[in-house]
Amino acid sequence: MDEYFLTLNTIIMDILQDINYIIEHLIFVKQRRLHPGITSINEIVTNLKKAQVHLPLGLHFSFRIFESN
Repeated sequence: MDEYFLTLNTIIMDILQDINYIIEHLIFVKQRRLHPGITSINEIVTNLKKAQVHLPLGLHFSFRIFESN
């Protein structure tokens, strides 16, 4: 009987942790921000810089790419 309660407790704790993660991500989305746990700012900036190099002539991003942003 104890095994079942331990298993249920583990499952419930995992679900509660997932709920907390979802709430945290939704708060970031509501603030129109990317959660740092998804992709780091440095990685985003690096990927934008790489993408900018491959844009056809005359095309550019409508924003400047700074790591501080």
